[in-house]
Amino acid sequence: MSLQDPLSDMFTRIRNGQQRLKQSVSMPGSEKKVAVAKVLEAEGYISGFETKTQEGKSILVVTLKYFQGKGVIESIELTLRICYKAPEVLLQNLFVYLS
Repeated sequence: MSLQDPLSDMFTRIRNGQQRLKQSVSMPGSEKKVAVAKVLEAEGYISGFETKTQEGKSILVVTLKYFQGKGVIESIELTLRICYKAPEVLLQNLFVYLS
């Protein structure tokens, strides 16, 4: 399965999992997703994560975090800002706002 935006897929799975009060959510793993999961865990937005290998493919399992029956992450907003340093160079920055 090919994903156009793997990070958006990751955050959508986390948001949907929290809406359904799931203990954890799993998704295809990648180095970028693991790096994001490390930041989310360090900042207290998730309880933890682990990587597994299933049929030769990496799987990321994120353990969700709740407080008083509600997900710790109340909203997720992804914003893409495009910056031009030089006419031929396009830089893209992905900003994630969690609250």
